[in-house]
Amino acid sequence: MKAAAAQCAQHGVVDLKAITSMSTQTAATGNTSNTSNTGHASMTRNPQKRRTPEQIRAGNLRLGLILLAIVAVFFLGAVVKQVYFGGLAH
Repeated sequence: MKAAAAQCAQHGVVDLKAITSMSTQTAATGNTSNTSNTGHASMTRNPQKRRTPEQIRAGNLRLGLILLAIVAVFFLGAVVKQVYFGGLAH
C-alpha cells in the first residue's frame, strides 16, 4: 500500500483509491482524527475535548463584549448622524 502511494507520488499522480483506503485504515485503527470509515469528517463531539465551565464563561464574555461593541458603534453612528445632519426638523 505504501509502496503504491510512494510510486504514485514519484510520478506526480494522485491515486484517490489509495488515499481513501489509507484514511479508512486510519479511522479503523482508532486514530482520534475526526474521520469515519467513509473518510468524511464526523459531526460528533469528542468527549475528551470538552470545554471547562471557565472556558465557556470566557467565551460567553468575549461574545458579549463583541456584541456590546457592535451596538455601541451603531448607537454612536446614530448620534453622530443626528448631530451633524440635523434632527427631526425639515
